[in-house]
Amino acid sequence: EKVPGGKREKGEAEFYAARCYDKLKMPKKQKEAYEALVNFVPRSDEYRLAGLMRLAEIYEAEGQIKKGLVVYGDIVKNSKNPDWVALAKERIKILNQK
Repeated sequence: EKVPGGKREKGEAEFYAARCYDKLKMPKKQKEAYEALVNFVPRSDEYRLAGLMRLAEIYEAEGQIKKGLVVYGDIVKNSKNPDWVALAKERIKILNQK
């Protein structure tokens, strides 16, 4: 059953769908589910940001540094979690040195 867009639960549903795809070894579907969180609002939603953290890691692993930087920047801008902000800033610093 799909969660309609615009619902707060949509971010949570996409996050857990991506986690399931990861366990099922379906990386393309996993990435698509995380990418669905990019334009999700509210931007500060914890499930959205947790998914973006994983998406940035996927982009890094694929060598898509620019995309990873954009996603980490989104986390820095929108997260209220100081640990996530610090981690994203550290990854930005490292990626900018590559």
